[in-house]
Amino acid sequence: MYRGDGELDGDEYSWFCGWRELEPFFAELAGPPSKRRRVLVPGCGNDRGNVDLFDAGYEDLSLFDYSGEAVARASALFGRRCVEIVEADFRSLPFDDGAFDVVLDKGTLDVLYITSEAALRGAVAELGRVCRPGATVVSLSRVCPPELLLGEFGAGWTPLRDGSLYFTDEGHATIDLASDLFAWRRDDE
Repeated sequence: MYRGDGELDGDEYSWFCGWRELEPFFAELAGPPSKRRRVLVPGCGNDRGNVDLFDAGYEDLSLFDYSGEAVARASALFGRRCVEIVEADFRSLPFDDGAFDVVLDKGTLDVLYITSEAALRGAVAELGRVCRPGATVVSLSRVCPPELLLGEFGAGWTPLRDGSLYFTDEGHATIDLASDLFAWRRDDE
């Protein structure tokens, strides 16, 4: 969780970009907002964009962070909104198999990669477990080598975005995300 040690405020911090920049790409990949679409947000931290995601209509949200401080901050940001926020390790999640339709990762896979490739591999395996067939993983990354990240999401996943520059039909460009955009769809079993 960003604590505001630099020039930026630590109360709220959106990694890479805010919801306004991400929304056109997320909606294109995840589908329009739906209360029936269950969304998982790893490494929620103190990102106000998660609240904006909820307010945009993606209301069946489960968020987690390894840091208890981050979980407390996320809970404060959400206020009375009804969301699930838990303290958890990405490599051993407290969620049922096939529980999620969509995952939105903003740099958490990067953190695991910095820890070790084995940690990244463990997180990707957990995504395979908690994502139902047909689920979509949307990931923003600036650290993981694209070939490594794409390789980890190998068998069982169909790549939708490979980190290269992409434009939506409305003209939104991934360069506005200040990161590379990756996405995969979980194959049917």
